[in-house]
Amino acid sequence: MKLKTTAEHLVSLLAEHGVEYLFLNPGTDTAPVQEAVYTLAEAGLPAPKVLLSTFESVSLAAAHAYWNMTGRPQAVFVHVDAGTQNLGAMVHNVLRGRAGVVVIAGKTPYGEEDGPSGGRNRPIQWQQDVPDQPGIVRGYAKWIQEITRPEMLDRAIGRAVQVAASSPAGMAYLTVSRDVLMDPPRVDHSRVTGFPVPLPPAAELSVRTLRGAKTQVEQCILVAFDAATHAAWQHALASQ
Repeated sequence: MKLKTTAEHLVSLLAEHGVEYLFLNPGTDTAPVQEAVYTLAEAGLPAPKVLLSTFESVSLAAAHAYWNMTGRPQAVFVHVDAGTQNLGAMVHNVLRGRAGVVVIAGKTPYGEEDGPSGGRNRPIQWQQDVPDQPGIVRGYAKWIQEITRPEMLDRAIGRAVQVAASSPAGMAYLTVSRDVLMDPPRVDHSRVTGFPVPLPPAAELSVRTLRGAKTQVEQCILVAFDAATHAAWQHALASQ
C-alpha cells in the first residue's frame, strides 16, 4: 500500500518504532490521524491500537502506567493548546516518575483558507493560535519538536521515541498541524532509530550477573549500573 498522507505515515512510524497504543482525545485537528488508523487497519498494515478517553490527563496517566509495566513508551495525541493544558498534573508525574511517553499535540493549521488541504475553517482555530503552545509543558518535557513539513516526520518520530525511552526517561512533546497531516508524505531515509535500543553484549552479561544481588547495597549498585550503562550506550549510538 502506498501511503497517501503524512498522517498515515505518522501512524505507520509509531507502529514501526514499537508504539502499541495511541491514547487519543479527538478535536478539530485529529481527523487525519483517526482516518489514517482506519485506513492502515483496513489494509492489514501495522498500526497502534487507539484508546479513546474523556479527558487528556487520563490518557497520559494510562501511558505512564503502561511504561511502568513494560518499559516501552506509548503515544498520546491531544488537541492543540487546550488538550495540552488538559494533560494537567500528569505531566508532573511523568517528569518525577521518569516515565517514557510521546505526546503529540495538534497545532492550529498554517493555512487560512478553508478547503481540502486542511486549512482553518472555524473561528476557534484563530482563538487556539497561541504564541508558544509548547511553553505549556516546556518545564516538564525532555524534548520538544514542531513538525512543520512532512519530510521532518521520519526523524522526529524516531527521535521522540528514542529520547522518551533513554535514561532518564521522560516526555517527548511534538506538535503538528492538520494541514501538514493532510499533506502527501515524504520519506527521509536518514531517520533516527527509535526503540528498542539493545545494550552491548558485555553490558548485558554484567547486568545478568548483578540481577542476583541480594543486599540493599548491591541493589543500589545494580540500579546505578543499569542507568549509567544505558545512558552511555545511547550516547554512543547517537554519535554514530
